[in-house]
Amino acid sequence: MRYALIEQERITNIIELTEVNESDFPNAVNVHDYPVEIGDSYVGGKFYRKDVEILSYPMQFEKEKTEFAENLKKIEKTENDLNFLSAKVEAEAERGEFREDVFAELALAFYGVHPE
Repeated sequence: MRYALIEQERITNIIELTEVNESDFPNAVNVHDYPVEIGDSYVGGKFYRKDVEILSYPMQFEKEKTEFAENLKKIEKTENDLNFLSAKVEAEAERGEFREDVFAELALAFYGVHPE
């Protein structure tokens, strides 16, 4: 298993140990699925890199899955908004064509000629 050797809240080395000799290294912390590196911090039972908490691979996966779901909802909302705006533009275009037809009929009725 991978262990980080901790000195003054900093990872100074990463070593492989078995549980049998774990007690020989009192400053060793099992890093499990954490992608830690030498120089990272270990404070209050959590790993940090440049003041940002390092998540284990499963924790990172869950975080990314949640972010993906949130982004998907935003995309779906944007798609709905675009569909609504597209329908609105189409309706406005039809209204504009209707107005042109009305003005043409008014011109015909008023002047007795077809507008060009």
